[in-house]
Amino acid sequence: ADCQTAGMAITDGKQHVDNTLLVDHVAENCTSDMMYKYVLDGDSTAVFAGKVMVRPDAQKTL
Repeated sequence: ADCQTAGMAITDGKQHVDNTLLVDHVAENCTSDMMYKYVLDGDSTAVFAGKVMVRPDAQKTL
């Protein structure tokens, strides 16, 4: 399995962006690739929370 995720946000004023991501690898030889970019202006805020789980049977996962 292959998981590729990407996100981008451009904010201004008092805007808020919140991204939460969970990737759960259960098979072997999987890959994960994540890229998130933010451009914040003014009093805007952003949060990214990510978790990648690699299960015991998912050996050789990158």
